[in-house]
Amino acid sequence: MKRLFTLISLFFIVLVLYAQDEDFSQVGIASVYSDQYEGRRTANGEVFTHEKFTAAHLSIPFGTKVKVTNMKTRKFVIVTINDRGPFVKDRILDLSRAAAFKIDIDPKGTEKVQIQVLKPTKRQRKKNKLTVKSEEPKEEPKEEPKKEEPKKEEPKKVETKVVRDTVYVKQVVRDTVYKTKTVYVNNGNQPTPENHSGIYKIIRYEIGPKINIRSGYAIQVGYYHVPENAYALYKRLRKKYKTNIYLHRTKEEGQYAYRLLFGVYTHKSQALRMLPGIRRYHRDAFIQDYSTLEQ
Repeated sequence: MKRLFTLISLFFIVLVLYAQDEDFSQVGIASVYSDQYEGRRTANGEVFTHEKFTAAHLSIPFGTKVKVTNMKTRKFVIVTINDRGPFVKDRILDLSRAAAFKIDIDPKGTEKVQIQVLKPTKRQRKKNKLTVKSEEPKEEPKEEPKKEEPKKEEPKKVETKVVRDTVYVKQVVRDTVYKTKTVYVNNGNQPTPENHSGIYKIIRYEIGPKINIRSGYAIQVGYYHVPENAYALYKRLRKKYKTNIYLHRTKEEGQYAYRLLFGVYTHKSQALRMLPGIRRYHRDAFIQDYSTLEQ
């Protein structure tokens, strides 16, 4: 049993060392991350999002640039390794949705690909040398311990803001360890915009006032568990189109979900005319009925 464990350990060590080679190349099956990983932490600590060109591999070092080529279409994309996986037999790579879309891989399917580790540029090598030098420990002169003075608590700043029928207080709390953070607290009996479902406007890339849309149709272009990802897509859409874009917020399985809804169309045929143009940039866009959304 010990001998078998030793052989398995040696196999993985050789695999990792081989993957660090700049000429490393591999052919196998690639799959796409499912939506449930949106907003979660990857193995190197980053927050995963489908909008970035990233991938997961079992042994290639984090931060490595890899060229991924679809063996069927010969299209390729450059991705950064920031996670470990896939932990499924006969698969070598997990791709973000953005990377998969660029090389024509179905988000719910798999495809045969070739991966090639790219050599770092001169600029990247210089940067790596600088980071190694900066991490070297420096001897500092010993200082006599100073007496700690009691920390003074800064007063809380409270700002009352009225948005249509909703009144809430934006309370800024100064923390001694972290940066300034913003929390929402209730002011009277009015509900805050952070604790119930509905359709909202987006103002300055933040959740705005709640609006009432009970009928009509929209084109859903995004579904997220992290609102910042929805705001980033909203910013790109606003540059291309002048149509109103709204945020639908609801609680599903104990956590909030955010849908990005494009336009308000009286008839479904109007939304269908717009759909092909939107799908050029957002492949998974589809028609959403406002009357079926929780409000």
